[in-house]
Amino acid sequence: MGQQRRPRGLMVVIDMGISDPCGRRWRLVVATAIAGSGSLKQLGRNGRAGLACHQSVPVKAAVQEGKNSTQLYRYCTGILSYSVCSRKTCIETLMTYTMLMAFAIFIAVSSVTPGPNNLMLLSSSVNFGVRRTIPHCLGISAGMGLMIVLMSFGLHWVMLHAGWLIDLLKIASLAYLLWLAWKIASITPTPLSVQNEASPFGFWNAVLFQWINPKALIMVISMFSIYVPDNIGQLTLLQISLMAIVINLLCISVWMFGGTLMRRLFTTAATQRGFNIVMALLLVASVVPMVSADLGI
Repeated sequence: MGQQRRPRGLMVVIDMGISDPCGRRWRLVVATAIAGSGSLKQLGRNGRAGLACHQSVPVKAAVQEGKNSTQLYRYCTGILSYSVCSRKTCIETLMTYTMLMAFAIFIAVSSVTPGPNNLMLLSSSVNFGVRRTIPHCLGISAGMGLMIVLMSFGLHWVMLHAGWLIDLLKIASLAYLLWLAWKIASITPTPLSVQNEASPFGFWNAVLFQWINPKALIMVISMFSIYVPDNIGQLTLLQISLMAIVINLLCISVWMFGGTLMRRLFTTAATQRGFNIVMALLLVASVVPMVSADLGI
């Protein structure tokens, strides 16, 4: 911070060693002040002089002992923001590009690995073709986006603290997935002209299914528990939510288009029936052990 005038108290500046779009290096600022020894307005003036890329947020109250203040700075990218509070409980919201990369990898791995959504997409693509499976694929990503929005309003906290609700959703998901597995296994191989009259999983079915899909629930709850700070800004939350939706859509599309290649292999009634039975068993295997273990079954 150079020779600038500072408020009394402690200010620690850590150079993160990463350049930002404004041409400056990132600095993680942790600031505390002793009660009555300086106001947030004073600290804001010092901040503007030393960190030109930051936008000063209007602040009315002075730092008070034992009370958290409002956010003082918001980084120009909207990714890094600073908060100033009392010397006992100093909080900063930090989401660097490194953390975003880790978050992106988490979403990609969670989305592309086998699970109910991907197995159902593969089965639908083989049985109905890619064109008729696209609404199912879009519904999965839209459903995940809806979950993220609702979780951001505190639903993830409710689920983490309401074990009975999680158990109820797991029981519902187990029953529904067993029914889906039976439906997939019992699909009768038919000529293409007859098959076109059947109905694949639709957009809204896929959206609603995410709420009883244990893998999707765990992925979104883990996202908020590990990667999203409680005091994150709404703009930043919107950015990472859109990132999650795009990554998820790209990853699950691999399974949908993979079904096109596999469809060429299952041209007879026997091979189609065998494929559907295998998909049904894999669907059960992807969920039943996890749900039954958590429920103590």
